[in-house]
Amino acid sequence: MKKILVLLLTVLMAMSLVACSSNEKKEEENNTSANMVNPMKEVDSLEEVNQTAGINLVSVPVAGKENEKYFVIEATDMTIGQYNFTVNGVEYTLRGANYTEGDISGAYSDDNDFVPGQEAMVYSNDFNLYRFYVGETQYTIYLAKQDGQNEEAFANVAMEIKKLISGEADDPYAGSYQDSVSQRASAQVAKNGDVYEITVTWSSSAEEYTEWKMEATLNGDKLEYKGENIENHKGEEVESTAANNAGYFDIIDGKLYWTGAAQEECRACIFEKAE
Repeated sequence: MKKILVLLLTVLMAMSLVACSSNEKKEEENNTSANMVNPMKEVDSLEEVNQTAGINLVSVPVAGKENEKYFVIEATDMTIGQYNFTVNGVEYTLRGANYTEGDISGAYSDDNDFVPGQEAMVYSNDFNLYRFYVGETQYTIYLAKQDGQNEEAFANVAMEIKKLISGEADDPYAGSYQDSVSQRASAQVAKNGDVYEITVTWSSSAEEYTEWKMEATLNGDKLEYKGENIENHKGEEVESTAANNAGYFDIIDGKLYWTGAAQEECRACIFEKAE
C-alpha cells in the first residue's frame, strides 16, 4: 500500500508541475462540467456519493490535493457519482455508475470510441481518459490535456487508482491473472463489498472464447461460489446459460487455483497474478 501511495504522489506531482505552464488556456479546456448529464447535484461527502450511486469511488491519497468536490448526476437510466480534486491547479475527474451499456465519462471526442464492457485508455488532443469496470460498475478517470503532459504518467496514475477502487491494493485475491500452463486462460477477481466477482476466460481461438462469471464469498482462506453464468462467444454470436456448478478458488504460494472448473483444461490451470 505504501508503494502505491508513493507512486501516486510522485507521478501526480510531476504531471501537475508540467501542466502549470499551461494554466492560462481557455477555461473551457479544463472544465469537465461542460458536457455533463443534467441535473447535477453537489453533495457534502464522498460517502454520500457512493451511497447514492451504489459505487466505490475513493479519496486519492496524495499531498497537495485540494478543491475536492462531490456530485451526484441523476440520469434516466442510471445515477452517476463524481469526485473532483485538483493538484497544483490541475483538475482530475473520477466517475462511477452501475451502467455498462453507454459511456459515462462525459468526454465527447471521436477518439473516445466506447465499446460496452471494454477497458480502454484514451488519449485525445483535448484529454486523457481511462475506463474500467468492477463487475457491472463502470468507472472513468478524466484529465484535461495540458502542454507537455506525459501520457505514460497518466496511465500509471490511472492504474493505481483502479487498484484502490477495486480493492486490489490491499486484497490478496483481487487482481488480473494469467494461466501459466496453457497460456489460453485468464482470470479477473474484483472485490465488491463482501462479494468477489470472478470472471474466467478460456480462448479457443481469436474469434471463439468462453467466459465463466461467478460471485464468491470468502470462507476461511477459500473463495467459494455456487452457480455460474456461462457465455460462449463465437464471433458476434453469444450463447448464455446459467449453471448450478459450485466450487472454490484459493491461493497457494501466491498462485490462484480453481477447484470445480467446468472446462476440463482449466482444472490444470495455475493462475499467476499479473504485475
